[in-house]
Amino acid sequence: MNFLKARYADGRIELANGVSWPVPPLAEQPLDILVGLRPEHFVPGPEGVTLPLAVDIVEYLGGTRYVYATLGEGQVIIEDRGAEDMASGQIHDFAVDISKALYFTPAGERLRPIA
Repeated sequence: MNFLKARYADGRIELANGVSWPVPPLAEQPLDILVGLRPEHFVPGPEGVTLPLAVDIVEYLGGTRYVYATLGEGQVIIEDRGAEDMASGQIHDFAVDISKALYFTPAGERLRPIA
């Protein structure tokens, strides 16, 4: 799982690069969090929440490839089945299915929507 540093405040998650999206209430006050995203939840293209990622390495494994990319200070691993060529050093936009994102405290405790 990829873990991205983010900030929760006022019903929104915001990554360090400014990308943000709305979420159900997770806490009553602003909070530093980690967003957990699995490699298979990324897709190339503009649909959904889009993250611009710097491609470091592309590993081809049959019909699937794994893209190792950088977002800010962290590395992100993406499972990709797209046909678009990618090369190290390029910036690509990857959309992510945010409905599958998981949220954690920096200590690793799972955050769930509060009632």
